[in-house]
Amino acid sequence: MVRVVNLFLKDSVDDRVYQLLRARCGLFEEFVGPMQPVLARARRMLMGQEPIDEKALDGAAAEARQNNLASESYLESEAVASQPAKPAIKREDVVVALASLDGSFGVRAVIDQDAQTAELRSATAPVVTYCSSVSALERDRSARPLSPFDPAFRELATSLWRAGERLPLVIGVYQKGAFRRAVVYWGGAGGRVLVSSAGDLREHLNTWDGQCLEPKEWQAAQEAADLDARVQVTQMEQQAAEREKHGLAQQVKAAQLRLHKELGRYLACFGAGTGDLNQVLYQQMTRDIASSKRLKLCLDRLAARLGDYPEWPVHLCRELDEFLAGLSENRRKARLMGTVLDAALQDPRWMARASP
Repeated sequence: MVRVVNLFLKDSVDDRVYQLLRARCGLFEEFVGPMQPVLARARRMLMGQEPIDEKALDGAAAEARQNNLASESYLESEAVASQPAKPAIKREDVVVALASLDGSFGVRAVIDQDAQTAELRSATAPVVTYCSSVSALERDRSARPLSPFDPAFRELATSLWRAGERLPLVIGVYQKGAFRRAVVYWGGAGGRVLVSSAGDLREHLNTWDGQCLEPKEWQAAQEAADLDARVQVTQMEQQAAEREKHGLAQQVKAAQLRLHKELGRYLACFGAGTGDLNQVLYQQMTRDIASSKRLKLCLDRLAARLGDYPEWPVHLCRELDEFLAGLSENRRKARLMGTVLDAALQDPRWMARASP
């Protein structure tokens, strides 16, 4: 299963188009596959290649719904609002930190009244301007975005450090592959305290008595932070593996649903009805080599155990009867050629079955 996540700004043009897709076309209550024409039309609207038109999206969605086979080939996917994670540091935290630079360490920060622009001045380097809003950046194209990941911030932090200075702050970092975690502890008379944000760190600094940790306490805190970071990375790996396993299983399940229904349609087209589809299946498996090979492959992918035949619940047989009732003779003969069944057997989602 491929999970599709769309991110967009609230009240933006993108937001409006997705609202139309969801409310007018039921995009997130439909299947991704048959909704491709709607997505293509919406893409052109998002890119400004054509005006936003609700009726046009309605029409594209209505046309897509007519493709029953495509609709049955994909599992449903709904839009789910995600709760943003609590950030470790905010722009306001960076502004507060910069405001404390009064020139005592060689760098002075000048911040405007609305706290959207900060200028860093020193006697040894040119003035650097940072902006915390898009509008401020647009007014000054030479300014940089206010971000703690800016390389100049790391250089600034290095320049503020003096030999012999050390906070009772311990940082443990562990990385394995794509997973990385940092754990920060503040040590003191009350023991180790987890620091989860810049606000937490600022509170500890405001109440710090200036005492540093003893070497043994420091070493113990460092080992604890390193261990916690390693444990959390291991948990992240396990969660990712479980999600991947679940996603692969969902892909195979979707392919099985498609194949099960297509096999039923194929067998029903032989004219014996849906009363005993497994009898029709057995007869066709003994008809010729090509049919035998195709149907044995169907059994292999649908049966829970070797030699089992698929089950045909009442609701599925009812759907197959309705399908046959609306099928013309030419289309019935075309179905017997087996090309649609072969397409279900060649569904790329079967590849998830062999994935580790």
